[in-house]
Amino acid sequence: MEHYYYLHINGDLIHKPYIVTTRDPDYFTSDFVKKVWVLDTEKRETAWMLVVEALAMGASRNRIAELEKKWGLTNEDAEIFAKRMKLKITRSGTFFQAWDLEDYYKFRMYKTVNVLIIQIHMCSITFRDTLTGERTTLNVGTGATALDAIAELTRGMMRKRR
Repeated sequence: MEHYYYLHINGDLIHKPYIVTTRDPDYFTSDFVKKVWVLDTEKRETAWMLVVEALAMGASRNRIAELEKKWGLTNEDAEIFAKRMKLKITRSGTFFQAWDLEDYYKFRMYKTVNVLIIQIHMCSITFRDTLTGERTTLNVGTGATALDAIAELTRGMMRKRR
């Protein structure tokens, strides 16, 4: 069964039943709509894509928490989603980190050679090889939950595409 959710410019993530768009195909054509998602209750990854992208785009964290609870989206479930999306979830103390899988393996390699961390941003880490001087920036998201980390990684990647 399909449902629609849209992100309002004020951060509200609003549900609309499928029937709305069959009655008015231009319903979501508005300046106050940032993005529209189709939630297919038969495909769990659509719920994950919705909450990750919505959170990355500024949706209310309280609303996202409601949907996490309603749909049973857990840190363990995030690991399954991450594998499908070619991401790696790691845990460091009380925080989760989400990595693009390729960047994660580069990070593991850099930890074993002569490198110096020269810059840490919310969505990336920059290394400098102490022998060659070459700089490398890797994408990473950090958060209190796996979802927060994936959303932070997504936010950083969205910024890079602009």
